[in-house]
Amino acid sequence: MEIKLKSVKNVRDLGGQYPGGPSIRTGMLLRGARLSGLTKKDATFLRKTYGDVTIIDLRTAQEREGRPDKTYDFDIRLMPIFDLEQPGISHGKGNIAEILASLPTMDALYSMMLHDEYLDNLRAVLRFIMTCETPVYFHCTEGKDRTGLVGAILLLSLGVSREEIIKDYLVTNKTNERKAQNIARLIYIYKRDRAIAEKIHDLFIAKLEYLQVLFDVIDNEYGSPERFFTIGLRIDDVLPSFRKRMLQ
Repeated sequence: MEIKLKSVKNVRDLGGQYPGGPSIRTGMLLRGARLSGLTKKDATFLRKTYGDVTIIDLRTAQEREGRPDKTYDFDIRLMPIFDLEQPGISHGKGNIAEILASLPTMDALYSMMLHDEYLDNLRAVLRFIMTCETPVYFHCTEGKDRTGLVGAILLLSLGVSREEIIKDYLVTNKTNERKAQNIARLIYIYKRDRAIAEKIHDLFIAKLEYLQVLFDVIDNEYGSPERFFTIGLRIDDVLPSFRKRMLQ
């Protein structure tokens, strides 16, 4: 469900009735983009509508330093999934040639978030959200990749189908597609390389093949979502109370 703010884009509530699936309590799981441009008017709207929201910033320290959130006395938790800049996901500033040269595939970046120390960071975020007593607003820079992955796992843990999770994930493109096209056009003018322009375009949009990495990891490495929650994320101890609190 879209939350219309004038100063922040790609904001929505994960609550609601999902076709053929669960009814999730609204006003508790909010996702979106960074809050560096949040106006006092929009902050007042959030407080009046959702109460004492806890903000979870998934960005790196470098990203936060460049564009810190405006929180207007909301509680904020800094919980980066990546400890350092990751070209392609963190959208950090820098020399365009260097960024392009170091650009990994988005598939690889999603896989990174699901393994090793990054999985530990992801686990910490999920455990915090699942045990938080207030509504949460979690975000990265564009509200697409880190935010998208956290949102997808939360929905999956509440019994939402993969089809509906994919639909929610792709909603990002309603706000990001025009931005992606404009940036890609500028890159093409600067570099005169259509392949590079297309790659930059893809950094700003959500694609099914990116989220498919999550489903492939679950199916091929764990065998089922419940084994992923238990063995991979180790959140099985907090899932029952989270489900009880969120499912209507």
